[in-house]
Amino acid sequence: MSVLQVHGFSHVPLKIHTLVFDKTHPKPLLLLGFQFIQQALNIEELARLAAVAKDHGIPLASHDDDSIGKLDLMRNWNVAISEFPVELGVAIEAKQRGLAVVMGAPNVVLGKSHSNNVSAFEAISYGAVDILCSDYYPPSMLQAVFFSTEAAYLWSMP
Repeated sequence: MSVLQVHGFSHVPLKIHTLVFDKTHPKPLLLLGFQFIQQALNIEELARLAAVAKDHGIPLASHDDDSIGKLDLMRNWNVAISEFPVELGVAIEAKQRGLAVVMGAPNVVLGKSHSNNVSAFEAISYGAVDILCSDYYPPSMLQAVFFSTEAAYLWSMP
């Protein structure tokens, strides 16, 4: 297990979820955040970590946004991505605030959320989705393209 060595956070064991490598940058960009293992950080530590990310140009994502209040907190932390908003109103508000909104491709393939959250189709129909990700089922990325195209065609029929 690796330990993040940044400004007083060396005690926090982390599992890195997603790294994107860009040949123009010497370091990988952390896009989808960390999974904290064994130890919860308090709100002040999370705010400090968000400030460190901002200082280093690392975009942050929030996960399972379930309220406008959470979006307000995320704005204070300079979050750029709303990953898997729980409710349609929150997805729409996140998009209006300029956040990139991510939904799971399995949600598109299933036609609903496996956890009874907002349907990706519904959020897409409101223009509130920017990115589809594979989430827990990588083959869904390709499948979702065909499901989305078929659904768009059916929605446009008289």
